[in-house]
Amino acid sequence: MIRYRNRLILWVAGYVICCMTSLQAFCDPLLEETVTNYTEMSYTDERVRLKGSISMEDGKHSENITVKADGEPTPFQLVKKETDKGETNRIRVWVAPTLKPGESRTYTVSRGGSPREKFGSPVRVEENEDEHTIVLDNGKVTLKLPAHATTADRGPILSINGRGKSRWETSALQSSFESHVVTDGPLFATATIRYEFDKKVGPNKETKAFSEITVTLPANRPYAIIEESHQMEREDAWTFVASDQWRPETGLMRRWWKAQFDEPDEAVESFPLKPGYTRLGKTVIHLQPRWTQSFDEGWFFGATDGSKLIGALPLRAGKWFWPHNNLISARVDDSGSYAAFRCPTFRGERFWLLTAGKEDIADRAMEIARRAGFAPLNKLHHKYVLAWKGVENETIEVRNFFGNNTNPTGGMRSLGDNAIEKAKSGETIKSRQRLYDVQAWLDPDWYGNYRNHWSPINPNFYTDFIKPAIGWAAMLREHPEFARFRERVEDAVRADVTHSITLPGGAGQECPGYVGYAMKSWREIAPVCREYLGFDPASWRRFRAGPSFLVRVSQPVKNGNARKFHPGGDTHPGQPDPVKYARTFGVDEEVGNLSTEELPGFGVVFRDEPGTPNETYLAFKSGPNRGHYHGDQLSFHYNARGSRLAVDHQVSYSPRAGQEHTHNRVSFSTEEFPYANMDGHERVIAFKPGKHVDMVIGQVESSRLRKVMKYPPEEWDNVEPVTRFKKNLIYRRTIVQIKHDDRPNYFVVRDQYWGPELTATYNLHVLGDRLERNGRNIDFSRLRLFVAKPDTFSFSSFPSTLDTWMDENHKSEETQGARISTKGETIEFITVLYPGEFIPSMKSLPNGVKLGNETITFTGGLPSGKNDRTHVRVERGGELLAELNGDEIDMNRSQGKVGLFVPDVGYPFGPIPRWLIKQRAHSEDF
Repeated sequence: MIRYRNRLILWVAGYVICCMTSLQAFCDPLLEETVTNYTEMSYTDERVRLKGSISMEDGKHSENITVKADGEPTPFQLVKKETDKGETNRIRVWVAPTLKPGESRTYTVSRGGSPREKFGSPVRVEENEDEHTIVLDNGKVTLKLPAHATTADRGPILSINGRGKSRWETSALQSSFESHVVTDGPLFATATIRYEFDKKVGPNKETKAFSEITVTLPANRPYAIIEESHQMEREDAWTFVASDQWRPETGLMRRWWKAQFDEPDEAVESFPLKPGYTRLGKTVIHLQPRWTQSFDEGWFFGATDGSKLIGALPLRAGKWFWPHNNLISARVDDSGSYAAFRCPTFRGERFWLLTAGKEDIADRAMEIARRAGFAPLNKLHHKYVLAWKGVENETIEVRNFFGNNTNPTGGMRSLGDNAIEKAKSGETIKSRQRLYDVQAWLDPDWYGNYRNHWSPINPNFYTDFIKPAIGWAAMLREHPEFARFRERVEDAVRADVTHSITLPGGAGQECPGYVGYAMKSWREIAPVCREYLGFDPASWRRFRAGPSFLVRVSQPVKNGNARKFHPGGDTHPGQPDPVKYARTFGVDEEVGNLSTEELPGFGVVFRDEPGTPNETYLAFKSGPNRGHYHGDQLSFHYNARGSRLAVDHQVSYSPRAGQEHTHNRVSFSTEEFPYANMDGHERVIAFKPGKHVDMVIGQVESSRLRKVMKYPPEEWDNVEPVTRFKKNLIYRRTIVQIKHDDRPNYFVVRDQYWGPELTATYNLHVLGDRLERNGRNIDFSRLRLFVAKPDTFSFSSFPSTLDTWMDENHKSEETQGARISTKGETIEFITVLYPGEFIPSMKSLPNGVKLGNETITFTGGLPSGKNDRTHVRVERGGELLAELNGDEIDMNRSQGKVGLFVPDVGYPFGPIPRWLIKQRAHSEDF
């Protein structure tokens, strides 16, 4: 009996223990996590996703889940966790803390408990079968979205607060349509809409055209978050007509720059909803989420009737892909009560807010941008490391990233120089503010990301922009997660260098002067990176290739006794000797060993007897690197006998010569546009150096002409007016150098044009005070220009005027310009450039030219390029010296290995061509 009683006691005790263990397992938190507000801002009902997750089984019924904040029940929302490959078996938990500066909340997620509580004004979701709509409503904003295929012809936003409508602008037919609610609850609702079309698009026509729009409506906010991904044709878009069903009469706008080189004006501009307020006519402004120097871009636009407002606010640059193809255009018309947002869908991704509410949203736009774009608590919780023992009481100032402090040409340079100098001294810092600053400066949501194809505006701007973060990161090396910051700095510096210097050859994405400036900054940061950040930029191939390029493209001056930077683009006068400059980077180039060579991205440099008083030098700008270049596609800069002759004017901003006719190339015009630029991205399509003859062919294409002024300076950031053509303008230039031992080398140039009927003008600008024409001969004081073709042409001079051009010493530079013009749909010029006083006899041939006993003939010439006909043939005394055949022309010839540079403000060269995107959009890993 005693034995039985003891067994019973043991059994009961075991049962109780087992029950207690099960109860404990049921009561233990599924998830526990602390959310801290490290900023100086207060957050109210801010959406935050906890980092952990719970199982699908636990989250199957939200009524069986309780979430507590510091022990008190709090509203929450469960959302299925998804990856790039689809849904997983885990559930995300969202909460909505209200936190003052420095406050924290600890959240526990458990099974059981009371039903979740309501949260303020929960987001209502309703599907209206009669209207075929989905309605999202948070009490401040009511959105109607299309719900069924029968509404697929309408755009993705049917209305906001009962106003507006959207429509598609595409010739493609929709082949499918999907719309569904992803999640809804007390904190937010998200719906996704996807359109597919009956076209194949993309560089290789391999992608079915589509547009996918995700709309999120947070609780208690006066905006909806719009995230888009698409790939369609270049002209396709959807437009939201904000003024439909009401009559706004006033526009409110906040832009980056108000007028030419004025300081940014962050105040709200108010104006009538009519064309003409800006230079864009019916397009008032293009919206983009990042600082720029462009006069045509801003970061907020809204339409108001004096009380209510509907507006758009672009945010989070890191969530934009191919951003410059995705700028939202704010439109008006002559009625004075029309306002619309045109959203292009050519390619890429976009993130923006559609706002609705009171007119004061325009005044609060900066604060909305800070909270929803740059410092949402959810982002700080997941993406930033802000905890650091010893600085518990320090809160951070969230930077005003829409302010002028983003301008790398202003105070940013001083900030960066100061940070680098302090880091070099070995200083360390323990500061939550600097901890935040390093991460914020390197956050792609601020300045954009090279990988997303954001333009750096100028590559050296990005170098200046990241310098403060480099110095500060080096001083944070006592932080336990320093390795994380170090890696981000290295990634940023590698991105900068990878997208700035082209291999092989080292050609910069920018003109030589600005490459030199950027390299100076790299040289300054290299010791900090090497000493404290675990990598050495000076050991990278591109670091040495850049200064090598500056030597290889440098021009001889003073009879070969000195060298100067190539003067292309905005290369400021007064640059150092490039040979000596390169030595400060450990690069010692022997000029005498150089020869004619291709520098991919820049073009070709013809040379003979380099480094001597007899040096022949002609730099042919025939590469697509366009940063700080202007008007010089297929232009050349020519030095003979060690001195400058036919020049690419070194004008920089004094004044800036963006006009193509002010460079040594062919320009094109119409009666309406007597002076115009075709723009475009040029390339080398054939190159063949040799002992006696060097040859190159370059080409540039464009679909339009852009009107410009006759004389410099050009109008800054000028993109209009333009005239567009149904078929491309194709301009091809062939340059042949004939080399001699006993007399000067000379050049024969063939220029070809195909396209609509235009006037083509051959332009040549030569240093000197003399210009005389005698039939086909045009004599300058030190150069003869012989026009072998066309047989008839009109001629005019284009002399310089006082202070029009500036030399490298900032002194007036006197040039004489020759303009040779003809008209047609197919045009050919064949010219000879012969230096010196002794000129041999020259004779025009039906397809070339004869000089003494040398004959240069040209055949072939299809604009598509490749065929097996002879394109160039050079004979001396009846014997073949050299020839270039059509099968040596390669329209896909590599223009160098470098990350894609996207021209932005000040570079209106037109769309980046597909051949260039294919070569450079997928740069090497870094």
